[in-house]
Amino acid sequence: GVKRGNPAIDPARTHLNYNLASEIQPLSGTEFIQKRLENVKVQKRADVVKFCDCIVNPPADLPAERHREFFQHAFDFLADRYGRNNVVSAYVHMDETSPHMHFAFVPVTKNTGKSAGKYPEKLCARQVLTRHDLQTFHTDLQKYLQKKMQCHVDVLTETADKPEYVEMTQFKRQKA
Repeated sequence: GVKRGNPAIDPARTHLNYNLASEIQPLSGTEFIQKRLENVKVQKRADVVKFCDCIVNPPADLPAERHREFFQHAFDFLADRYGRNNVVSAYVHMDETSPHMHFAFVPVTKNTGKSAGKYPEKLCARQVLTRHDLQTFHTDLQKYLQKKMQCHVDVLTETADKPEYVEMTQFKRQKA
C-alpha cells in the first residue's frame, strides 16, 4: 500500500539499502540537525541552509562486487572533508536503476566573528561549499578512491569543471 514518488524503485530490493553513517550518527536526521545546531552560531534568517546533500554514483565500469567498497571509501572521503561530527546520513540506495549514495551533512565551519568566544563554530554553507571546494571536489575524490581501491576509478563527470545545482526531480529525470 506504499505509494512511491520514484517509479524506478524496486521494493523487492529495498532491504539492500543501508546507511554508512549509522554507527557515528544513530539519531534521525531531524534530531541530529537540531542537536548539532544548538552548539553552533546560526544566523536568524529564513533562507539559512541547515544541511547539504550530494549524490555519489559508482563508475559504470566498476564491477558490482566492488560497489560496497567504493561507497565506504567515498563516505570516508566526504566525512573527512566536511567533518565526521557534521554527518547527518549516508544512505546507499541499491533498489533503484543504478546504485548511489546520498551523503548529507550540516555545513559547519570555524567561527572567526565576534561571537567566536561563545560559539567556536558557525553554520555557513557559503563558507563550506566554496568555489574552490566545488572546483576540486571530483578530482580530489578520484585521487582518494584510486589510492584506496588500488585501481582506476573514474568519478569525473562531463560537468565536473562547471558544477551546477540540479533539483532532485530534474536529476532523476535526467538519469532515467
